Parts: sequence; structure tokens; C-alpha cells
Amino acid sequence: MKKEGWPEVPFSWESRSKWNMAALRDIACHLQEKTAARRLRSSLGYRGESTPMEQQIFQHITDLEQQVFELEDALQAVLQIIDDNRPSERARRVLNWILERLRRFKQSLQQSTAYWILGLVTLLIGLYAIVKAVLHHVLK
Repeated sequence: MKKEGWPEVPFSWESRSKWNMAALRDIACHLQEKTAARRLRSSLGYRGESTPMEQQIFQHITDLEQQVFELEDALQAVLQIIDDNRPSERARRVLNWILERLRRFKQSLQQSTAYWILGLVTLLIGLYAIVKAVLHHVLK
């Protein structure tokens, strides 16, 4: 199932048989579960006295956590957009299959001698009916 040029899917929790567009919701839920606990812990803050250097380290870690949470939110939004706007590949393949069959049928029909004979006979019958109708109205 691995596509050429793509890295191996890192989600060992996800069944390989479900690696398709429908798995986007599972991936988003997994991502939300993994980061929800970290968000709760980071909202609790730090306790006790700290030196100015420790405060800088805490501030740096807090900034990094915030960046991770922003990336997680952006990824959640991207997954939702992809899931909401993806065309159904199965429907597209079925439509392409039908169109290809129709094209082949049309091509084989146009190359058929019987088709041309039938077309010529239909043309002659049509011309005969038109001429007959015109003559009927003119000679009346």
C-alpha cells in the first residue's frame, strides 16, 4: 500500500487495511488525544521558585508547546478540509469506466460497415419522405 516516494506511515495503531481517505478522521482523533493531555498539563503552569535562567527555559518551553499546539490545530483543520472536499475516487473511476466503454462502442460502431449501410438507408428514406411531402404539397 506504500506509494512510491512516500515515507512509511508511522501510525502503528492504525490498521494497514484502513489506510485510505476514510482514515483521516481516525488520524485526527488520534492526534487530538495525544495533544489533549499535554494541553491540560501546560495549562496548569509551574510551581515553586525559579531562577531567571529557569524562567527563560520555562518560557522557551512554553513557546515551543504553543507552536506545537498551533501546528496541531492547523493539521486538524487541513484534515477536515481534505475530508470535506475530497472527490469520491470510486465514483470518478466508475464514470471514467462508463465513458471509456461508450467511447469504444461509438468507435466500433463508426468503423462498422453495417452502421454506414444503415445510415445510408436512413438518409435515403428520409430524403424520399421529404421529397414525397414536398411534391405532394406542390402538385396539389
